[in-house]
Amino acid sequence: GSAGNSTTIGYDEAEDVAATVREATTAPSGDRRPLVLYGTSMGAAAVLCAIQRGGIHPDALVLECPFDRLLNTAGNRCRALDIPAFPAAEMLVLWGGVQSHFNGFAHNPAEYARNVRCPTLLMQGGRDERVSVPEAQSVANALGLQCTLVIFPEAGHMIAVRDTPRWRTAVREFLTANRLIPPQSDQPSPPNP
Repeated sequence: GSAGNSTTIGYDEAEDVAATVREATTAPSGDRRPLVLYGTSMGAAAVLCAIQRGGIHPDALVLECPFDRLLNTAGNRCRALDIPAFPAAEMLVLWGGVQSHFNGFAHNPAEYARNVRCPTLLMQGGRDERVSVPEAQSVANALGLQCTLVIFPEAGHMIAVRDTPRWRTAVREFLTANRLIPPQSDQPSPPNP
């Protein structure tokens, strides 16, 4: 059911996330494992929007570089291209929303985050030119006490690609602390007889 090459920066994509979660959770209750949703950038916005609009209830979230408001991320893109953010960002959000049939000014993952009721790991690059640390902090504040915010000072956008060892450690520690995976043993495994 993909619409091809178009995107709504996480708004309509949230329906895909919710449908996937519903499909994944149809297994018999004895076979159910913890459901952890992972989203990067637009994918993180889609995950948060799916919780708001799709009524899904994951066991945990791992989010990387989510923007807080579509208008802010549009402004960041304009500045990166040396285009004045005002009024260009407002025009992009208005026109993109009209073309995609949704209110772009109301597409605010920081607002969606207020509906999250599970532990959340939020990771942000300190040198991200697309999503700023204050934007990530806005989402973290909306998530509240269940959020663990980890800033990777030297990373930009797409932390998992650029700082894989530290990313893996942060994810493993989060999942272990929330009892979603068993702790790793520092002891060597006994040899097979």
